[in-house]
Amino acid sequence: MMTKGEFSAYVADHIKGYLPAEYGEADITIRPMRKNNDVEVTDLLIKVPGKSVTPLIHLDELYGAYADGEIQMENVLEKISSLRQENDNQEMASRVHGFEDYRNVKESLQIRICDPERNGGRLEDLVSTRQGDFDAVYHVNLDNNEKGIISVAVTKEMADMWGVTAEDLHRDALAADFMKRPVLNHLPGLISGLFHGEEPKNLLDVDVEKREEFLESSEMPVPMFCLTNEDRSFAASLILDGELMKSVGEILGEDLYVLPSSIHEVLLVPASYVDGYAGLQQIVTEINEEIVAEEEILSDKVQYYRLSES
Repeated sequence: MMTKGEFSAYVADHIKGYLPAEYGEADITIRPMRKNNDVEVTDLLIKVPGKSVTPLIHLDELYGAYADGEIQMENVLEKISSLRQENDNQEMASRVHGFEDYRNVKESLQIRICDPERNGGRLEDLVSTRQGDFDAVYHVNLDNNEKGIISVAVTKEMADMWGVTAEDLHRDALAADFMKRPVLNHLPGLISGLFHGEEPKNLLDVDVEKREEFLESSEMPVPMFCLTNEDRSFAASLILDGELMKSVGEILGEDLYVLPSSIHEVLLVPASYVDGYAGLQQIVTEINEEIVAEEEILSDKVQYYRLSES
């Protein structure tokens, strides 16, 4: 059986034989990439001359399936060919057109926060700002479909091209994030909705006077709430929005512990229901070690939001 490196090289050498003639002059490149928490992945680029967009094809899962005997190499190459043709996305190409002008991308910005202690390598070339225990980085979302969000991380070179500062990016990304519609769910309602295919109630749309209904109706000994966005993707950064957190604190009626459950959401616990950080810290650490995928871990660092200081 081939190693991952041998597998990647074989794919690069043979993929053209499985692509249509229009890809005959394509430049084939294998590129190692660092994702959140410095997780290194291997991507394949099939760049066609004259086209502005080259989608990344992730090879790690395909190699895992090959190594486990679930798929033969010929089927791997057929799948990659199919993926490349499906991702020849004209709509995305139109969005990339004019990318050099910051005015064309600012409304597609998104903040993504990470733990700087876990991301030393990845942060070297990216624009980032320190936000308490976290670093904020900035992405331009190019497409959002059933396969997920396709985005580009903002590098220092890109910021120089646009003539913008980290402060500009942070301000504009905060505004763009809010337009994605934040969502606050009571955890039992969220879990029930997932099982029954129902959309859980967004408490940000509920009158403050009704908050006791959700605190008292919980079947959990400690009421918990999930803060995310309507896409439920890369939304942990919403805790950086001071006005939003003030609204959340007023809805729940007190100070909050913020549990960094993943890069996609945070869990909120009213402070009066728990006795300090220690137990919560242990819960977050254990969940990160046993359940959350390495590249989706945010941090083990529990935060405290003080409503009286907002």
